Order: sequence, then structure tokens, then C-alpha cells
Amino acid sequence: HGALDALQDFFGRAAGILSKATNAKQGLEDVRNLARALFDGHSAGRRALGPEWDQRTGPEQEEFSRLFTAALEHAYLEMLRAQLPRDWLPAIRITGEEATGEDGAVVRTAVQARNGSTVRFDYMMTRSNAGWRVHDVVIDGVSLLGNYRAQFARILRTSSYADLLARLRVVAGVGEQVVARAEEPVAPPPSAEEPVTPS
Repeated sequence: HGALDALQDFFGRAAGILSKATNAKQGLEDVRNLARALFDGHSAGRRALGPEWDQRTGPEQEEFSRLFTAALEHAYLEMLRAQLPRDWLPAIRITGEEATGEDGAVVRTAVQARNGSTVRFDYMMTRSNAGWRVHDVVIDGVSLLGNYRAQFARILRTSSYADLLARLRVVAGVGEQVVARAEEPVAPPPSAEEPVTPS
């Protein structure tokens, strides 16, 4: 089973869930649970946190990975949902797959957006014991992971790891947004039309 097969399997199952769902919100939640198994939170978390990752204990790394996976899959599904018409599968076309080293691959897809344009979603994947998993999605040339990495570096530079974790909990849906801050909380990356240049 290659990277392309793993992604095709995810799209097929997601389309099946959404076509049978009587409640759109529940359908999306089920797809989100499916996406959780597709994303490699450990690898993505390590890449997003950069040098700070090595300063964290094993349990801290696990917690960060879990929260970051939730934030990443949420941002990914929101961006996909914003582009897609109701019928998933006809709108998503896998256009190619190429190896990026011994255990890496990029699977390229094109999404026929609601407005008639074509949006590129490239899935950066790594093979592990659990099979092929996604650690980044590049949407029209803008990396979700790269956007988060830039935000995390900025927060760590101006604040603290505890603050970063608190903001991440809010985005992952497990924290309370009770304090109005001068700085913005960690936000999903902007749409592909507004690339953020990592600082």
C-alpha cells in the first residue's frame, strides 16, 4: 500500500461518511476522526516546534503532538470545506505521486473549487509502522505546517511555551478562550490567497 493508496482510501471513506450523514455537523466530526488517523502528529509536531521540541520531556512532546494534530486537522478540513462543493469525490482529483527519499512521498491533488477555479492540495507523507501518514498539506504553495511553525516561533520568542500550549488548546477545541490578549491566539493559517512569510 503506497502513499497514494492511503490518501485515496481516506477520500473514499470521507465521501462515504458525508453521503450517508443525516446531520452535516456530525458528518464532519466523523471525517475529522478519520483525518486524525491520517495525520502524523508526532512528526508534524516535531517539525512545527523546531528546536524547542528537544527541550520538552516525553509526556510534553506527546501532549503537544496530540494538540497540534487536532489543530492541524481542523485547519485542513476547514480549508478543504471552504473550497469544496457538496459532492467531495468528483471535486478531488489525484494528479500524481513522487518519492521524497526512502520513506517519504508527496501526493499531489487538484480540487475543483466552488468558484470554478482549481486549487492544489499537496500532501507531504511519511511511511511509518502505522503506514503512510500526512505531516503537512501544502495548499497552492502555502504550507500549513510552515505557517504554524512561524507562529509558534514568534510566540516562543515573545512569550513562553506555557502560553503557546494554552493558545493551542483553544484552537484544538480543548481550552477556554477566557483572556483577551494583546496578541492574537494561534490561528489557522490564512487562505491560500494570503501566504504568510515565516518571520
